[in-house]
Amino acid sequence: MGKRSILRNKKRLLGIIAIIILVCAGILVYLYPFLPEVLIHNLPNIYDHTIFPLRKINPAPDAKDFLFHSDMPLPPVIQETPAVKEYNEEYKTTALIVLQDTTVLFERYYDIGHIDSPSNSFSVAKTVVALLASIAVDKGLISWDDTLGKYLTWLRDPGMKKIKIRHLVTMTSGTNWFEHYWLPITHTSEAYYGSDLPALMQKLRVVDTPGTKFEYKSGDTQLLGFTLTSATKTNLSALLERWLWHPAKFPYSAYWALDRPNGMEKAYCCLFTTARAYATLGYLLLNKGIMNNDTIFPPYIVDSMIVPVNVPDQQGKPTTYYGKGVWLLDSIGYEGIFYARGIKGQYIIVIPDKRIVIVRLGRWRMDRIGPHQADVYLLIDWVMQQLKLLKD
Repeated sequence: MGKRSILRNKKRLLGIIAIIILVCAGILVYLYPFLPEVLIHNLPNIYDHTIFPLRKINPAPDAKDFLFHSDMPLPPVIQETPAVKEYNEEYKTTALIVLQDTTVLFERYYDIGHIDSPSNSFSVAKTVVALLASIAVDKGLISWDDTLGKYLTWLRDPGMKKIKIRHLVTMTSGTNWFEHYWLPITHTSEAYYGSDLPALMQKLRVVDTPGTKFEYKSGDTQLLGFTLTSATKTNLSALLERWLWHPAKFPYSAYWALDRPNGMEKAYCCLFTTARAYATLGYLLLNKGIMNNDTIFPPYIVDSMIVPVNVPDQQGKPTTYYGKGVWLLDSIGYEGIFYARGIKGQYIIVIPDKRIVIVRLGRWRMDRIGPHQADVYLLIDWVMQQLKLLKD
C-alpha cells in the first residue's frame, strides 16, 4: 500500500472519529441541554449571580441597621489566631463576622470580598426556605402534614404526591434525587445550570418510604419551594421580602437566582446577599425572631427547627445532627449549637448560650469530621477561646 493510500485512510478514519464524536456530543446535548453550561462554567462559584436570571429582594422602605452602625468595619474586639489566619488564606475566606448579641466583635473581608459584595448562599438558602415554610405553617397557609398532591398536581409519579411537607423540610422524602456536586450529569447539576426546574422535578420518583430515612437532597428543598409558591400564590423572593426582609427592616438588597427569566427560584441554593445580611439573618435565629423588640416570627419556630430528625440516616444511625433545615451540633462541648451551611464554606453559626453568631463566606471549606465540616469546629473554638481571653 502506497504512502498516499495510507494517508487517505488515516484522513478517512479521523473523519469518521470526528463524526462519531460530534454525533455523541449532539446526543448528549439533546438529552442534557444544560451540559454546555456545565462545561463552560465548570464548577459553581460564589459570584454566579452574573450568569443567572435574578429576582431582587429590595431593602425595607424604612430600613434601619440595628447591628452595624458604620459603613466600614470597626477595629476588631477579638483577634485572629495563627490557625484562623492560615485557614482564611488557604480556604479563601471572603468575609468573616462575629456578633455577640448586637455587638460586632469581628468583621473583616478577604480575597476579593467586600462589605457590599453579594455572595452565593449555596445551601444556606435551605435554612431560609425552611424558615419561610415554618412561617407559612404558623400563618395557617400550609400544614406539615399536607401532601404534595394538594399543591403540585403536575408531579408525575403517584408516590411523589403522597410525600408530606414535613418530609421535605427534614430531608426524608425518599425520592431518587442524586445529590452530587462534581459530576456534570446529575440532578444537582441540572438544577443549578438547567432552565426548567418543573421538568426536573417531574423526573423524580419515590424509592423509599417517606419519613423513614434521612438523606440530604437538594431536591427536597426545591420541592418545598414549589409548594410554598403554589400555596401562597407568591414567589419565594416576594415571601422573603414580605415575611423577613421588610419586617426586620433589612437595609440590604438580595437576589435569588431563577431557572429562567421570570421563572422559579433555585430554592435549594443561590440566594445572593452580603455578609452583613447573613449576619442579620443569624441574629434573627439567635434571638428567635425578635428584632429591636419587634416580633418578626414567633420564637417557637426556631425551637421547632432545632429538634433532631432522629430517623435513621444512610449509615443506619439516628439523625441527631439535622433538624428542619438546620445542622445541629450535639457532641460534648458543642451542645445546643446550630448552623446553616453551604458547599463552599458558607456558614451562619449560632451559639445560643454565648449569644454568638458567626458568619463565614468563602471559596472553599475543610473536610468533614462525621456529619460536620472541620472548619465549623475551628471557627467555634476560635471564638470561644477569644471570649475567654476577653474575660481574663
